[in-house]
Amino acid sequence: MKVVYIACSFTTVWMIYSKFKATYDGNHDTFRVEFLVVPTAILAFLVNHDFTPLEVGFLVGSLVWGDGLWQAGR
Repeated sequence: MKVVYIACSFTTVWMIYSKFKATYDGNHDTFRVEFLVVPTAILAFLVNHDFTPLEVGFLVGSLVWGDGLWQAGR
């Protein structure tokens, strides 16, 4: 399952940077990311099983991975 997730992520990033690069216009991109990142970070800290070091490590890793995918899509 993890291989499928990594393959889908790689394919998405590849398509953004190669196939759909000409269709992106930064002047029309008016979405404010704060409206998405802040509530998501709050929910990530509120909705978890417990605050063991392993759980917090996975949470921080997931946030960093998600942010990396978002940065790749910009």
